[in-house]
Amino acid sequence: MKKIVATVWLALLAMALTPTAALAAGKIVRIADRVFLVPDKPGSSTRFEMIVNAGSAEEKGGKSLGLAHFLEHLVLNGRNPNNGDKAVRFFPNGISNGSTNMIATRYKYSMPARSDRSRSDLDKLFQFYAAQLRTADYDRIMAQRERRVVLQEHDLRYTNNSALAFDRKIDAVLFHGHPFAHWAIGTRASIMALSVEDARAFHSRWYHVNNVWFVIKGDVDPVALREIATRHLKPLPPAILPPRARLGDPDLHEEDVALSIRDSDVQEQSIYYRKLVRLPSSDPLKTYATALVLRNILRTKLKGSLYDALVEKRDLAEDDPSISIQHVNNRIYEISINAQASEGVAGKALLAAITAYVQSLGRPGFSPHTLDRIKLRLARTQKHRDADPDRIFSRLVGWLAAGRSYEDLDRFPGLLQSVTFADVRQIANIIAGRGRVVTGILSPTEGKKQ
Repeated sequence: MKKIVATVWLALLAMALTPTAALAAGKIVRIADRVFLVPDKPGSSTRFEMIVNAGSAEEKGGKSLGLAHFLEHLVLNGRNPNNGDKAVRFFPNGISNGSTNMIATRYKYSMPARSDRSRSDLDKLFQFYAAQLRTADYDRIMAQRERRVVLQEHDLRYTNNSALAFDRKIDAVLFHGHPFAHWAIGTRASIMALSVEDARAFHSRWYHVNNVWFVIKGDVDPVALREIATRHLKPLPPAILPPRARLGDPDLHEEDVALSIRDSDVQEQSIYYRKLVRLPSSDPLKTYATALVLRNILRTKLKGSLYDALVEKRDLAEDDPSISIQHVNNRIYEISINAQASEGVAGKALLAAITAYVQSLGRPGFSPHTLDRIKLRLARTQKHRDADPDRIFSRLVGWLAAGRSYEDLDRFPGLLQSVTFADVRQIANIIAGRGRVVTGILSPTEGKKQ
């Protein structure tokens, strides 16, 4: 459903220099509606990010062609009337980079401490990115060059990488018909076909001031930052954003799909387990908090954990099999388990044990005492993060890039601590039940180590 955005700038860019009471301890200052500052001590580096809440899953038709990533390269590396030099070369002694995933594109800078220059550095960045939000004026020669760079990146990361190729096949089956079935990088063929017109069209849909965030960390005067942000961002009009394809539910038709591949480049036998389930959506943030607590329990080496079941008790897997519980949208979550079989253990035997473990979560082997320990760890971690501006900055950037509300960040620590054993059992029981499952066994060719 299209969201009607406010047309009055004061509603969009409310210049509030006072953070909420709960976030004051975390030292996050809301400079404007879309601009945040994490103050740091004198002599600290200055960090800057612009986050665009659109990635490959928002490409037209819900099928990633690598377009969002291609546009990231054009913004950072393309000379145009708004950019006389590559954006990645703005600060010779600093670090400049970008990243694109399925739901966000991020532009990142880190500059050495320069108290006499920090204001001019930030002014340059805001001026540049305000121009990028205003227009996408890229020439074809530059686009051809960056398309070759993206293709080289694709080949370097994915060509002859058997594990990634297999993981990609699993996602294609698991999320069949959903944007998450396609990885952000695109394919070789889709990258070759990308054009300037494609990039401009994506930019026109998503690169708007009401769909981006600016987060800055450093020894920066909030009043000066407010003046810079106002001057460069106030002239930019908000836009009505298109529907987001990624928010649609993937196909949850119950189906067990088993993939098995032998590859000469593989040295060890690896097992993949993926499952999609629908979790409660009455309070999506509470569900996310509960799923996060459960994930932390299952990742430990305590009784009832994945390690306890596969390694400690039965020696079926090599040390530290991984497990994650990731939200796809407010309703759908993905359970992901990766493990390597111990020497002499058949892949099918390990896969059967993983499947049995997931099904056993309806009768969790962990106790309320384990839950209390995990919540205490999370509280301690949060306390350490709130004392470190770099970690505060990273947490805020990650939160906004995930498409979550800034206001929800305020109440999330309290939600984590309010999670009860009954809450965890409810989520664990749903995960143990029915869902869409795709599994895989990636093995060396006959005669190699297994």
